[in-house]
Amino acid sequence: MPSSRATRRARRAASPAPFDKHTMTQSIMQKWSEQNGFVRFLDGDIRNCTPENLKWVTLKDAMEHVHDWVVDWDMNLSEEERKLVLQDDWQQGLSFI
Repeated sequence: MPSSRATRRARRAASPAPFDKHTMTQSIMQKWSEQNGFVRFLDGDIRNCTPENLKWVTLKDAMEHVHDWVVDWDMNLSEEERKLVLQDDWQQGLSFI
């Protein structure tokens, strides 16, 4: 029979990794820096890619309007990262130079 220490170790290894907000934030910021800007869809329709409907916006602008503009900020993010970005406390923690 395995020792209790070995059993605890096996349980920790089998359980999912804890939510790490800092690591996930670093991943999001890395993806966004590689994206080099964001596209806003002025009419709110992501299928309408005519030049008249597209406008380049900064990360600051995109985050200030995350709930009322349609912007491609979520293009390369995982579902967990998207959920984190939509949290008001996470957005408030962002600082822009």
